[in-house]
Amino acid sequence: MLSKTLLGFLFLLVGVSSGCKSDKPKAAQSAADTAAPGPGKTEADVKAPDASASGIHWIENDYDKAMTLAKSQNKPLLIDMWAAWCHTCIAMQSGTLRDAGLAEQAEQFIWLSIDTEDPANTAVMALFPPKVWPTFFVVSSADASVQATQLGSCSVPAFRDLLTRGQHGHLAQLGDKLAPDSALYQLREGDRLWTESQYAEAAEAYAKALTAGGPTWPHAAATLNRQISALSKLDDLTACAELAGAEVTRMSGEHNSSGADFMDYAGSCAEALPAEQAIKLRTLALHGLDAIYSDAEASLSQDDRSGVLLSARGIAEALELQDKAQEYARTQKALLDAAVAAAKDPIEEMTYIWHQVEVHAYLKEGASILPWVESLERRLPGEYDPPYRKSWLLFQMERYPEAHEALKPALALARGARKGRMLDLDAEIYKAEGNLEMERQLRQATVAYYQGLDAAQVSAKTLAAAQAALAALGEAAAPNN
Repeated sequence: MLSKTLLGFLFLLVGVSSGCKSDKPKAAQSAADTAAPGPGKTEADVKAPDASASGIHWIENDYDKAMTLAKSQNKPLLIDMWAAWCHTCIAMQSGTLRDAGLAEQAEQFIWLSIDTEDPANTAVMALFPPKVWPTFFVVSSADASVQATQLGSCSVPAFRDLLTRGQHGHLAQLGDKLAPDSALYQLREGDRLWTESQYAEAAEAYAKALTAGGPTWPHAAATLNRQISALSKLDDLTACAELAGAEVTRMSGEHNSSGADFMDYAGSCAEALPAEQAIKLRTLALHGLDAIYSDAEASLSQDDRSGVLLSARGIAEALELQDKAQEYARTQKALLDAAVAAAKDPIEEMTYIWHQVEVHAYLKEGASILPWVESLERRLPGEYDPPYRKSWLLFQMERYPEAHEALKPALALARGARKGRMLDLDAEIYKAEGNLEMERQLRQATVAYYQGLDAAQVSAKTLAAAQAALAALGEAAAPNN
């Protein structure tokens, strides 16, 4: 699930989610296989998971090879855009994408895994730009057109639906055309427009798909979630709130990631409404999240369930229900502790690292989770996320010199836009210490670093935010070359 709700004390809340489609991320393969087990773990716990039962064979970071193969076999291409910092990517890798339920469709596609932090992948990212992580694209080998997308995590049935829609779209490109006024055609158009950042047009296409499909259309829930995400991307909070108000009751019956994400968008977009209406919408969204979480049979991973509680906590805070927010945090902490204990290997443990440090910091219990974070750092020396999260946690605990020191190995390992976030974190730590000169140097370094990245690796919005932070110190940022 993708979390959009902003928690007041956070400045680095990240969306989605770490992982790849080999057994483990490449940077961690040798470490996870050879490192000594952490506290409470046996040697068996740090071994790689069993071979995937899904029957999927991944091509890694080679779009030309994958597309050539897809063309030669007349198959569509499934592209997974992932990143090593993304906890939802790890959750998908260890769950849905390894499930035997995908085996029946696996041979109908060519499967491509793209590390979005690898500079060598900027060209394919320019063709298929992810806006959330992970993003899955089904691309027709006939003309490289996007036929279906999945934003963030989903259940096996939902992923099978993605594959089916993508396959139908691919066949349409080969001559089996869909009627332009059909629901599936408009859904496909919406996905294509969303990929091209034409969010207003995408929202309109999704609305047409919903009208054509009718109230019982099986893709309605996922389409509503895409529609509200497009409106959110537009920063059209009024339209977003109107859609949320009209559909929140209906979507509260969707006990899956689409339903949970919709409730989260509803809670965020409610700020566009007058106070009384905002309270009403947020209350309905909170009740919807409660219903989704309490359903033990809901199609949600443990990572998704943690995200539901994080969203619920944010909405409870917006409603000034502090006791309720604390209750959600305590429940989330217990859920995450159990998930970590049940993890099969350190990479799967790392799925939960961001939510673990965030909820412990929120509860002012950072010291209790720090030893586990440090154990992950020892067991996964090739991964930057443990030292990065450790630094953030120490920052929240106001242990500033240690936070600076913890960030060094993360900076040495990181690539892409995530390294810019680390430089920004270092600047925030210096700001908290009152060291204006070092803060300015780090702000300058952040802007320069972002400007040195390919446009496919960093958004204009991210660069503008870094430039604004530097300008706020009284020194104008360098122009974007």
